[in-house]
Amino acid sequence: MRRLNVLLLLQQAILLLACAVLVGIALYSKEQMNEAAGRTYVAKDVTADILPPPMYLVEARLVVSQGIEGTLSAAETVQNIDRLRGEYLARVKHWTDNPPYGL
Repeated sequence: MRRLNVLLLLQQAILLLACAVLVGIALYSKEQMNEAAGRTYVAKDVTADILPPPMYLVEARLVVSQGIEGTLSAAETVQNIDRLRGEYLARVKHWTDNPPYGL
């Protein structure tokens, strides 16, 4: 009877150890997946910023052209250029503070 108790206790210990190992592997895998997902999201944001219009330069050119043509008033042109400049500088600051992984 004592031998049976020892075998059952040993079996339970092995099962607990196996569960602990599986939990450890799961937590490690989760951390690795989160890291990979973070790199993916940064790459997506970099791609969004460098695709046309590249950091608002094309739109700024359009606003200046509309101001020269007279489609926009001088005040509207200056206001739009100031807005675009602010948006551009915000993105530059973002990428300066948070450099993309691997670039």
